[in-house]
Amino acid sequence: MSSIRFKANVIYTDLSLCGGADFPRAEALGQILKDLDFPADKQTIVTFIEKLNSPQSREILSIIEKLDEKGYENISEVANATGLVE
Repeated sequence: MSSIRFKANVIYTDLSLCGGADFPRAEALGQILKDLDFPADKQTIVTFIEKLNSPQSREILSIIEKLDEKGYENISEVANATGLVE
């Protein structure tokens, strides 16, 4: 896993530039939550993901269960709260 940094026309990969972001999981989170109506609270998000019942949704569910009990305005806010992106 690495981040991508563009300089001139050369692509460099450097994990330290990623800032701890987990882009594959963040992308999976976005795909899983794309049909959820926002705003949504944590329990609504958990219930939505549980209904999907796929291996990928179960992995994301384990991350979502660590969220604070509050409302989230959009997928980006959820991703930020999980620490998958900054």
